[in-house]
Amino acid sequence: IFTAQVAFQVYLMKKEINPLHLDFLLRFPFKVGATSPVDFLSHQGWGGILVLAEMAQFKNLDSDIEGSANRWKKIVESEAPEKEKLPQEWKNKGAMEKLCMMRCMRPDRMTYAVSCYVEEKFGARYVEGRSMEFTKSYEESSPSTPIFFILSPGVDPLKDVEALGKKLGFTIDNGKFHNVSLGQGQEIVAEQALDVAAENG
Repeated sequence: IFTAQVAFQVYLMKKEINPLHLDFLLRFPFKVGATSPVDFLSHQGWGGILVLAEMAQFKNLDSDIEGSANRWKKIVESEAPEKEKLPQEWKNKGAMEKLCMMRCMRPDRMTYAVSCYVEEKFGARYVEGRSMEFTKSYEESSPSTPIFFILSPGVDPLKDVEALGKKLGFTIDNGKFHNVSLGQGQEIVAEQALDVAAENG
């Protein structure tokens, strides 16, 4: 998300992004009460298409979707629609225009679509996940510069911490390593571990 925001600002300043398109992408205005004439778009998504069709760059988008419903359906219902080529003249649209259309058609794929946008504009290295070796982070730490882990689903740094601790002689068995999973009633245990560490190093 941060890289996407940087990309949007850079290309806004270079005047390579239409501010109206970015505003649409971020706010997603849609025509309330619109009924989708096709089964592969929600009513809200179709309401967004109608708003887009009022902009010069998206003129006739609504009629093209209705007129070539089968082609559009194949793209919209594909596994990775953000990587599919759009039909007719829409395949020649820029990356931001494609994002706007994707916002209407497959909002569930926007994270991937934005990643594709950043990759196209900045390069693959800006979207590839990079992991840093814990030992390198540890070398840069000190008693006055601790390490904090910001956890996300599927990430567990405990194995790396334990492995490095074992290498350096800090284990649970010798009392130099304390593993406290914070939860109800664990504050006291954590405070005791901090007290021991403050006294004994």
